[in-house]
Amino acid sequence: AKALHQTVVVNSRLPQHLRLCRDLFLLGDGHLFESFLAEADSLLSLPPRGRSASEASLRAAWDAAMASAHGSLTPHPLARLFSLTLARGSELEARAKERSSAKGMSRIRAPSYDGWDGVGMSYEPPWPIGLMLTPPVVRTYGTMFQFLLRMRRCSRELDKCWAALRRLDVVGGNFV
Repeated sequence: AKALHQTVVVNSRLPQHLRLCRDLFLLGDGHLFESFLAEADSLLSLPPRGRSASEASLRAAWDAAMASAHGSLTPHPLARLFSLTLARGSELEARAKERSSAKGMSRIRAPSYDGWDGVGMSYEPPWPIGLMLTPPVVRTYGTMFQFLLRMRRCSRELDKCWAALRRLDVVGGNFV
């Protein structure tokens, strides 16, 4: 038991992997994602260009946000195992079918927000972490990431609208 604990928890840094899963997949590191959305704001306000150009722009915004949020140009050593992805059209439809065919998941539906709905996160867990964070588990985390990122983007847009309306109220008097 001690050898297993040493291998899984200590040598493979299980707590750090789990913390990064929470911080990245579940948007637990709020400052990082606010920085990312601020960096990618102009990119996300337009429809996606070609897939490779869009992915490159997303990665650049992600790298800048990682540097900004953590105050260094060298991110957490395990962060390299996580990457942003961009799925389009048929890939999104295939993922939706896969999720709807999964047991108990047929009731979960989120309407399309825009062309950036396919922004996701992938994770390649090393051995022995992959024994606990299996591909189906990582896909589930990825689905939650897509939903939470969409909600965070919607929240930012609502905040911008609220601020604009408040400025109108202060400048032009009451509005109805």
